[in-house]
Amino acid sequence: MTLIYRFVWWVLRAALRLYYTEIEFSGRSHVPADGPLLFLANHHNGMVDPALLVVACPRQLRFIAKSTLFKIPVLAFFMRGMKTIPALRQQDAGGQKQDNSKLYDAVTDALAAGGAVALFPEGKSHDDPALAEFKHGASKMALEAEAKAEFKLGLRVQMVGIHYERTRLYRGKALVTVGAPMTLESFRDAYAADPRAAVEALTKALHERLSKMVLDADTVELARLADLAERVTRDEESEPGVKTKLRRKKLLLERYEQLKETRPDEMDELHHLLRRYDQVLRTLHVRDDHVDADYRSGAAVAWALKNTLLLALGAPFLAVGVLLNAVPYWLVRFCVLLAGSHIDVRASSGLLVAIVAFPAWYALLAWLAWRYAVDWRIWTPVLATGPVTGTFAIRWLERWRKMAKETWAVWIAWRLPAVRLRLKEMRAEIVERMGALADSSP
Repeated sequence: MTLIYRFVWWVLRAALRLYYTEIEFSGRSHVPADGPLLFLANHHNGMVDPALLVVACPRQLRFIAKSTLFKIPVLAFFMRGMKTIPALRQQDAGGQKQDNSKLYDAVTDALAAGGAVALFPEGKSHDDPALAEFKHGASKMALEAEAKAEFKLGLRVQMVGIHYERTRLYRGKALVTVGAPMTLESFRDAYAADPRAAVEALTKALHERLSKMVLDADTVELARLADLAERVTRDEESEPGVKTKLRRKKLLLERYEQLKETRPDEMDELHHLLRRYDQVLRTLHVRDDHVDADYRSGAAVAWALKNTLLLALGAPFLAVGVLLNAVPYWLVRFCVLLAGSHIDVRASSGLLVAIVAFPAWYALLAWLAWRYAVDWRIWTPVLATGPVTGTFAIRWLERWRKMAKETWAVWIAWRLPAVRLRLKEMRAEIVERMGALADSSP
C-alpha cells in the first residue's frame, strides 16, 4: 500500500466506526494476498460503499472515478495517491458517446501488473432492495485481461456483498461479506468461440453469485416485512449480529417464494396479517419486542433504574462532549439537510463532511488557543478529551433515545391495554402461521 492509501484507510476506518453502531466483516481471509484481482460489490450507498471496501480489503484497491473529479485539487491529490483510474462519461464528453478503450486498457494494465481493481457492476448506486441488473463492463474487462495473457494471467474475481441493517444513514449497522474468489479458466473456450456470449454468461454467473450474498428482495415492503418476520420468529434472548439476521431473512424470503407458488392463498393471508401488524406498530411508534415485553417484571424495573442512573451520572460528560463538538456536528447536519432527501446522497455527504469538519474544528481550536496565548496546560487536555467526550455523548444520546422508546412502550401498555392485547394476538397468530408453514413440505 502507498503511504496515502494507508492514511486514507486509517481515516476511513475511524470514521466508519463512529458513523455506524456496528460493522461486521466476514470472509476477509478469502482475499488473495497477491495477484490480479477484481473486487466486485453491490452498490447502495454512494461514497460509503467504496469506503467499506477499502476497510474490508487487506490489499490496496484501485477504484474507477469520473474524470471531472481529478480537476478538484485536494481530491485529485488523494485520488492519484490511491492510483484511482479516471473514466470519461458521456455527459463529461459534451454529450458525445465516450470511447471506453482507454479505460479498459488502464484496467487491463492494472490487472496485468498484479493489482486489485474494485468495481460496482450494477453501474450506479440505487435504493431498490433487489440486486440490479449487472452491466457487462466488469465481465468484459476480466475476460479481455485474461485473453491478452492467453488465459494465463491467473485473474481472480471476488464478489462482495454489502448489507445495511436498520438504515444506511448515521448510526445504522453494516455487514460486508467477502466471497470465495473464482477463476475464469472455464470461460476460455467460450470466449474464443464468441466473446460477446462469454461476457454475457460471465455477467449472469457473477449476478447469481452475488444475489446469494445479499438480501435481494423484490420490493421495499417485502424487505421490511421480512425484517419484521425475522424479529417475530426470533428465539434468541439477545439480539443476533447483522450476519445472522441477514441469513435468517434470506431464508424467510426463499421460503416465501417457494410457498407463494404452492400455497398462494395462505401466503397472501400471512402477507396481509404481517402488513396490518406492521402498520399498527408504525402508527403507535413501537417495536415488535415492545409487544411481547413484560413491563411489570422486576427485570424491567431494574433495567429502567440502571439506565436512569447511568444517564444521570453521564450527564456532565455529555455536556462537555456537546460543547466541544456542537459546531462540527451541526455543520454536518446542515450539509446533510442541503443534500436533499435521497438516502444515498445524505449518507455520503454526512460521512465525507464529518471526516473534514471534526479534524478542522479541533485544528482551529488549537490555533486559537496558541494565537491568543492560552496556557497549554489548559487547552491541551480540553482538546484531548474532545473526541472521547464526543463519542460518549453519542452513546449517551442513543441510550436516552432507547429509554424514551421503552418509556413510550410502557405508556402504551398501561394506557391502551386493549390495543396492546390485540397486537399480542396478531403477533401470536403470525408466529403460529409461520410455524405451520415452516413445518409443511416445500
